[in-house]
Amino acid sequence: MAATGGPGWSRGPGQPGAVARFTLGLALTHTSVEPGAQEYWFAELGTAPNPFGDAAPPAELVVPRLESLAPGYVCYPLDRAVTVRPPRWQALLQAVDPASAGLDTASSEGLALAPDSRLLALHPRPRGVGFNQDRAFRWQPLLVARDTETQDYRGAVATMIAHVHSPYRGGVWALFTQTIRGSIASRSSPAGWKEVARRLRRPVYLQEGGSEFFTVFPGQAVTLGARVVNFGENAVTNVQVLLSVIDQRHGKLAHRYRQTLRIAAGDTETVTHIWAPTTWPDQGCVVARSCWRRPGDRRAVPRTEPLGAQGGPRVSRHP
Repeated sequence: MAATGGPGWSRGPGQPGAVARFTLGLALTHTSVEPGAQEYWFAELGTAPNPFGDAAPPAELVVPRLESLAPGYVCYPLDRAVTVRPPRWQALLQAVDPASAGLDTASSEGLALAPDSRLLALHPRPRGVGFNQDRAFRWQPLLVARDTETQDYRGAVATMIAHVHSPYRGGVWALFTQTIRGSIASRSSPAGWKEVARRLRRPVYLQEGGSEFFTVFPGQAVTLGARVVNFGENAVTNVQVLLSVIDQRHGKLAHRYRQTLRIAAGDTETVTHIWAPTTWPDQGCVVARSCWRRPGDRRAVPRTEPLGAQGGPRVSRHP
């Protein structure tokens, strides 16, 4: 709030310590309430010295917009007891090892944190779900918090972001929120966090994968696909992409397509496949996609390596 003029501001604008009376009014031009007396309740109305002293504030304060990092509104506090663990549908981080966690509250299902742990969660962003979605990045939760009692999803507390568009294309960020007891990262499985650090150094990422649309009409073919990016300085070969269509009701495999890619340095390769089912599962399908390297390319990874398998979007038939 800023004000000028009046005897309370005789020493110039911005002197709240000199204010003797505080008056609040209701602007009827901005509200639609009945005229007449109004009642307001306040708590902790007061003043405080400027922590920066007489230094003049900048004419324009520009806070950088960094996805899931800044400004502060990208986070929100968790005020309930939660259990933190890696989501089961990702392949980048192993489950938390209670023996390595160093916490008395650790369990086989993750790390149990009390409501006063001051844990922050990140507002959800689009993951690599679907095909031809033209997203600027892939947002992959690494740790999620669920309500200890109900197991309801409360938010992601650690994420990895792979940027595929400018201005940050090629940048891969790992973000972890903090608790009053210190970083979750430092108190979870050391092997798991070394795995994340190693993953950040690998150049190949599954950008997106799944179905182009989430609902189709009877008799309409389904476009399945995936995009894989190579942020490295050398070409990579033997990159395997697997698209699997799974019956939502019975959990059975309805269709599968696999393709091998060679990706030039700094390039993106696309896999596209048309699926025309003769019969449609009555409760729709889930499209799962996975990407890995075969042992043949020893210049990069001398073993089969998952590059980020995930459960995919649900596809249903339009009624």
